[in-house]
Amino acid sequence: MKHACLLSCLFLTSACRETPPQAALLPGYLEADLVEIASPEGGYLATLEVHRGQTVAAGQTLFRLDPTPLDLAKQQAEASGDASRLRAEDATLGEREQTIRRLQANIAAEQARLTLAEAEYTRHKSLVGSGGVSQSALQQSEASYRQSRENLTALQAQLDLARLGQRPLEIAALKAADRAGRAASDLAAWHGAQALRSSPEEAIVRDTLYEPGEWVAAGRPVVVLRRTRDLRARFYVPPAVLAQLRLGQEVEIVLPGNSPSLRAPIVRISDQAEYTPPVIYSREESARLVFLVEAQLPPDSAARLHPGLPVSVRVPTNDK
Repeated sequence: MKHACLLSCLFLTSACRETPPQAALLPGYLEADLVEIASPEGGYLATLEVHRGQTVAAGQTLFRLDPTPLDLAKQQAEASGDASRLRAEDATLGEREQTIRRLQANIAAEQARLTLAEAEYTRHKSLVGSGGVSQSALQQSEASYRQSRENLTALQAQLDLARLGQRPLEIAALKAADRAGRAASDLAAWHGAQALRSSPEEAIVRDTLYEPGEWVAAGRPVVVLRRTRDLRARFYVPPAVLAQLRLGQEVEIVLPGNSPSLRAPIVRISDQAEYTPPVIYSREESARLVFLVEAQLPPDSAARLHPGLPVSVRVPTNDK
């Protein structure tokens, strides 16, 4: 008798283990992330190129702000950059040619005076011994000769400096200002380009929030897009079912009417519990504790379906 009971228990246990998994049918709905297209610049909306419900291609123009103030800012930055570049170039060129020629003429004149002063000093030095020239006249001619020689050296140094241009550190500072001017010009050009906004990918225009002529603050979305190939089924599962789910596991999406069902992998399992009314947690009400799960629809199915569509989700479970 004991052996018969034991065999019966083993048979029942084996039968329970071999029972195929059941499937929980849970309510859900389709949802998609929205993309809000805005400009980092503020301005009047000049043109709105799309309308609600329209399908747009990647790179298609959505809207354009009035570019006038941005174009003026770009022109101002370009002019400032050109001024910095020209100052940097001018700093390496030295003085103007007219200044160089003037210094060269001064040097030639001083060279002539030096030659005359040297001859005068030499003559006085040869005559001072014979009494033909006084000692004071010799000293005066010597002073004139030395002064002229020093003047020539100073003029030559001025010419060399004029040819060199400004000091190296000043030139480096002007070149840095030139680079800053070019960067400011590029930044102004980038800001100007933001007046025109295009679709980053193929999408459906979910909504338009402004009309042409209205002022749009910087960063405020003008067009709201929905990616055509991005759609998820959202549904809630109780803890008993949640414990049997994993990322990547496929569930069956049952569509309304006679549409064929879809297979979709789970891409998100929320780790935050939610409660269905009444919000009372107890052992009796623990079945009302649910967790959000999302499954990604295939791209071709996502393109033809719409957010908000109610669906049923069949989730395999091991419940007996």
